[in-house]
Amino acid sequence: YPAILGLAADVSSRCPITDTMVRLVVQPDGIADLQPAGAVVSIGVPDEASCACTRNTFCAHSYYFASQEVAQGWQTARPTTLLLPVADAALVAREITAERVRRAQRL
Repeated sequence: YPAILGLAADVSSRCPITDTMVRLVVQPDGIADLQPAGAVVSIGVPDEASCACTRNTFCAHSYYFASQEVAQGWQTARPTTLLLPVADAALVAREITAERVRRAQRL
């Protein structure tokens, strides 16, 4: 939640296909220091019946891949999963976080 907290977060995750370490810094206003530069993130798209944004419907299906090319074979077996450049995935995550905060404030 770097955007909400106003803090940066160091992220590292191994590509499940190549075992390459993907590293980045998530800052309140975007992504920095992405290595490898062409890394992508998978995002699971829940079906309409389970459209709640929970760790199980979203985060559990998000993986960092060293590149789009590496991830395509993995994605083929998971047709409801999207592959996004890391910066684009960060924007999606920011919007989801903002919506969760808005909903919590209404309670």
